[in-house]
Amino acid sequence: MQFAAAGDNPHFGCGWNNLKQVEWVLQGVKNDNHFYFWEDFYFELTRRSLSTGLMIRNYKQAAAFGAEPMGQGVSNNLQTNPEANGFEYVGCEDCYFDERPGIVQ
Repeated sequence: MQFAAAGDNPHFGCGWNNLKQVEWVLQGVKNDNHFYFWEDFYFELTRRSLSTGLMIRNYKQAAAFGAEPMGQGVSNNLQTNPEANGFEYVGCEDCYFDERPGIVQ
């Protein structure tokens, strides 16, 4: 999708809804799966094509991989990451991180 070429300015943002357990009771407890989700999300988001050098996954695909890495993520034991529950994104979920005008994905 070429939003910039059409005169649009695509944006993407993300965060957590109220399903995410971030209560004061858990302070000081490291939740590994939370960090695994982010590592898997960014790993998938920033994968590049060997031929073009452009990124090959959009934000929605990266979030789906973070939720279900099927043992291919940072933790090879993690099939489905429960920490993906409550992950919310707004904006251009079909955009690529490095989308630029004139570049076709």
